[in-house]
Amino acid sequence: MSDELGDRLHLGEPARRIEWTVDGVKVQTDNGNWEGQRAIIAIPPLLPKIEFSPALPQPKSRFNDHMNMGSAIKFWVAYERPFWREQDFNGLVARDDCPCTPVMDVTPTGTDLGVLAGFFDGDHAVRHGDMSSEDRRDIVLEMLAEHFSEQARSPIEYVDADWTAEEWSRGCYGACAPPGTFSHYGEWLRKPTGPITWAGTETSPVWTGYIEGAIRSGERAAAEVMTILK
Repeated sequence: MSDELGDRLHLGEPARRIEWTVDGVKVQTDNGNWEGQRAIIAIPPLLPKIEFSPALPQPKSRFNDHMNMGSAIKFWVAYERPFWREQDFNGLVARDDCPCTPVMDVTPTGTDLGVLAGFFDGDHAVRHGDMSSEDRRDIVLEMLAEHFSEQARSPIEYVDADWTAEEWSRGCYGACAPPGTFSHYGEWLRKPTGPITWAGTETSPVWTGYIEGAIRSGERAAAEVMTILK
């Protein structure tokens, strides 16, 4: 896709301000201004770092203010081989008495390596977010050793990503709404604002919070814009 777009694709250029009228939009970034008839915004609904002029309608603003991003730390543990399969295990761990599950076998097809991935989710992510990655690694390996033997204590690599510390998403897997948000402002989730069309995984009717939902929302937003421009 990037090859097809060529120099029209700009990465590492966050939008700071969006001016909009019924006739079009102007997007101000760190590197310049970009104008168009329509804009598709496909980011979490918090919109913490974009200034809108004029301001968004109050119901839309209130909807965004009520949304909260989830908390998740995802980790990957790589081994020289998927040794758990030799023990007739499929690599899945799901339990409610430790902070780092679920865990699943995500070994890529066609490799000799074995890879497990899992999560510190919700309150566990918040409580372990101030730990070092090394300390979280110790917790994960201790748990894996309980299920898959002492071999689990000797990975060739451990990597984790704290999505609550990510600058632009501020959480994972997606935004959640406190009680009353959708009953009062739910129509503003996908309702266009002038020339602005809203996309992003939170706007998808199905697979919300996942890449499938993000792709579906992009297809829906593109179809809406193309219909309007025609």
